[in-house]
Amino acid sequence: MQVLNPEKVQAIVCIDVDGTILRKEGDNHKWENESWLLLTAGFGASVETHQEIYGRYRKKITLHKKNDQILHDRMVKELITLWKNAWGPTITREVLAGACRMIQNQIAEEFKATVEELVSNRILVLIGTGGFELAAQAIAEALNLEKQFGKEADKYNLKYWFGNTQFIFDENDILIGFEHDKNIPARKAAQATQKFHDIFKILNKEVPVFAVSDGLSDFVLFASTYGIAFHASDENFILAAEAKTNDWKTVAKIILDHLDENSV
Repeated sequence: MQVLNPEKVQAIVCIDVDGTILRKEGDNHKWENESWLLLTAGFGASVETHQEIYGRYRKKITLHKKNDQILHDRMVKELITLWKNAWGPTITREVLAGACRMIQNQIAEEFKATVEELVSNRILVLIGTGGFELAAQAIAEALNLEKQFGKEADKYNLKYWFGNTQFIFDENDILIGFEHDKNIPARKAAQATQKFHDIFKILNKEVPVFAVSDGLSDFVLFASTYGIAFHASDENFILAAEAKTNDWKTVAKIILDHLDENSV
């Protein structure tokens, strides 16, 4: 991967995970676009039961903070119990990280080539998800995004990924829970915005920001970025986007053409 010079970075692109980087293509994939379901399948647990548990939670949540926290805690307990009943009584940080690495096998070669093209054109790439952070991290690591600033990367202490859900471990690194913000669009937009500001400080300047996503989890983020709807089906989401495509090569072309058209 080409090393970026902070002084010459011309843009940032934030790319969604579920339904965007991870997509069901053909009948060989059973995870239905969701890193959560891929994780559950990796533990040998029922994807259908996972969907039922999360579906009940989403239907019952309200704006009542105390009630929603009770529902959240119940959902977390049910999902972890589902995983442990299939995998075994102990899920460690190492086991969870190993399960997340399975996600790396689902990354399309066309997407990898697009990332290389973007970075070679001085565009910094971020991976962001409304799902769990470890999924975004696994993808970023598979793409070697931590090498975008080369030997200078450690100095900036920048993570090239972010996610809504954080797993919680006890003192023995055993999984005991996770925190999940129910307002996924707002949470994701806030995390992305903070990441953009952190990068602007490194660059000592502001640069154009692009976002690539398939759906409504990025509706709020599209309001403050140049949004590209990727394999999107929701008409309102497509209307909120600046461009749309179903092809990774076209994603790169859209970004580069926009930068060329608006260069000084």
